[in-house]
Amino acid sequence: MGFGWTLVALLSAASPSAELAEFWSVKVKYIFASLSSVAIFVFALAYTGRSRGLTRGRLALLLLVPALAPLAAWFWPAIFLTNSRFEQHGGLYFLVDDT
Repeated sequence: MGFGWTLVALLSAASPSAELAEFWSVKVKYIFASLSSVAIFVFALAYTGRSRGLTRGRLALLLLVPALAPLAAWFWPAIFLTNSRFEQHGGLYFLVDDT
């Protein structure tokens, strides 16, 4: 999860245009961001030996809400970018908050 998140941040910064930076930073990053909390929880259960009750059905229920964030980022990206814009500094794009 962490490697994917880092790779997406690098691809966003090194994008040749603001539109491509927005694609990587908003639409793709939220896949990793939303699933990381479930991955950490499942890891903690397995590490402490309490994963016995984690069935496929319960895991699917745990993934239900985090799966909605990437869908929202794909179809309504404006809700994630309120008062924000991409600025280019030294050939790299960065997300700047205007608040």
